[in-house]
Amino acid sequence: MNDELSFSEVNKKQIESLKSSVIQAFGEVESPAKENIVEHECEECCGVRKDFTELKWQKASNELLENNYDKIPLFSPTAFNYFLPAYLLYTLRNFDDDFSDVCDFTLYALTPGKTWKDENG
Repeated sequence: MNDELSFSEVNKKQIESLKSSVIQAFGEVESPAKENIVEHECEECCGVRKDFTELKWQKASNELLENNYDKIPLFSPTAFNYFLPAYLLYTLRNFDDDFSDVCDFTLYALTPGKTWKDENG
């Protein structure tokens, strides 16, 4: 019997460890008040406020995150800090798949100012 772990087993263990770390790190973060979800009053921001008001990040559905994949920059700093774990966990759950828009925009939100090149450029 081989005692070495395969690459995919190590990745799965690392991903599970990261998920646990995210849950632990953000477990006590207070949810933002309705008026602190976004700082702007345009139609798009009002939609984000409506979708995320009184939502616990632990209960954010894949559908909600997928429908709001590009809304991360609209969050106030308080809401960004509160809802980020939902986006991080989605990304970790979908890590082996082709990256979705949720994964891409989560990465962009965590690396402001970084210039990204696609595989063709």
